[in-house]
Amino acid sequence: MDDAVSVELAQRLREELPTLLDAGAVAGADAVLADIVERGRRGERVTVPLLTYVRGVPALRQRAGELVPADGQRGVHPPPGVARVPLAPRYVCPNGDYEYFRIDVARPVPTCPHDGADLVADGAAA
Repeated sequence: MDDAVSVELAQRLREELPTLLDAGAVAGADAVLADIVERGRRGERVTVPLLTYVRGVPALRQRAGELVPADGQRGVHPPPGVARVPLAPRYVCPNGDYEYFRIDVARPVPTCPHDGADLVADGAAA
């Protein structure tokens, strides 16, 4: 979550404080969130302070989870670049009834489990 989203979240939580917290806790929470909003508008980094505060107040933590759209990643992003499956050499039975993909070069190429024939390299990889 970036700081602009954090500022919006803090502002939205401030608006909803009377419905989320007891009357006695609203003033203190409003002061903390107002400070975070102000600091964020000045360009300071506010995501960590906001999340730290919100995690400590169960009602705010729950509401923040509802307001911030979940992307399924929970803060984890995929690695950069294009994901590719490594190609594995294909070995086939000369009788055409079995194929084997050698994904580990430490293991020898087996024989066909059906007829015991030695597998031959197909030249194709998958």
